[in-house]
Amino acid sequence: VSSGYSNTEFTKQVFDGGGGKYMDALSIHTYPSITGKAVDEIALTYDALIDEIKKAMGSTPKPIWITETGYSSTIFDNYEITEEQQGAYMTRIYTLAEANGGAEKVFFYDLKNDFPDGNRSFNQAQFGMLSHFGSRPKPAFYMLNTVIKLTEGLSYNGKAVTSRADNNYKGLSVYKFGNERKNVYVVWTNGGAEYNLKIKSAEGNEFNAETENSDAILTLSAEDKDRAAEVYDCRGTRYSDSKSVKAGYLPTYVVLS
Repeated sequence: VSSGYSNTEFTKQVFDGGGGKYMDALSIHTYPSITGKAVDEIALTYDALIDEIKKAMGSTPKPIWITETGYSSTIFDNYEITEEQQGAYMTRIYTLAEANGGAEKVFFYDLKNDFPDGNRSFNQAQFGMLSHFGSRPKPAFYMLNTVIKLTEGLSYNGKAVTSRADNNYKGLSVYKFGNERKNVYVVWTNGGAEYNLKIKSAEGNEFNAETENSDAILTLSAEDKDRAAEVYDCRGTRYSDSKSVKAGYLPTYVVLS
């Protein structure tokens, strides 16, 4: 059973009619790309979508599988999504899915572009992480590889989000993943904002993130007090000088180990 991105009424009708007992899982296809905005900068957020689906299933919930989702690097109607934005927004979907935990599985569409790369005005053609002939990895390929490698085997440990809908979603988003040996903070900004990333020493049991003038300030949790900090860009390249890093819409990773 597949429901649309913002309409769960059909799902509710199926489960109210007893259809859940014939299912192993509920499959949905969700494409925030149709808005031209990042998944966390639209009215129906990822968390809200999962909550709506769970509510629609009622008293007989099934595992949720997102069997199609993604972004197209396209010039479409009144918006454009560059290849860099495609990679950044897909990284956000992965991060939000790992943090929320509501979807048991998430499948990205597509591995390769459906048509040659020059055809960017055809929305359907540019969902791939590779070029049409597979010879050129797009930024999304490297960005997803980076977030998967850096957070593999880690558990979600909280978030700090300063962006607000009434401020055009401008602000800062930080998601923390970790285990007993290391913590990884996934950082990006919202609404096109850019800040100087400042990392402060641990102060309390909870980490915190805030913006002040031109700075994005990440205050580490106490468990990171004696750990060495390294900062990586969206493709997994370590910054040689972590004190001159810019936080923008592309993901940045602060690794404490």
